[in-house]
Amino acid sequence: MFTTLYCDAEDMGEITYVLNDSYGDGWNGNKLQIVYHSTGAVVTELTIPSASNHAEGSVSLCYGVEYDLVWVTGAYPGETSCQVF
Repeated sequence: MFTTLYCDAEDMGEITYVLNDSYGDGWNGNKLQIVYHSTGAVVTELTIPSASNHAEGSVSLCYGVEYDLVWVTGAYPGETSCQVF
């Protein structure tokens, strides 16, 4: 279940993310959650698709809200990275 805060469109910003599996086999099945810092509620999940070593996209989030990025799965977390712009 995902939780969203209400904010007007002008109060939202888009972040771009890139997930990588450095080993390149895509076996890790990595999942990263964006959660509200204050409550721990999950906003969305970002994943590297099965049999892939790369995923990228964008997510719209409210300005002025603190978020945490939390790795929740992945067989070898040392092989993975996330960049957020």
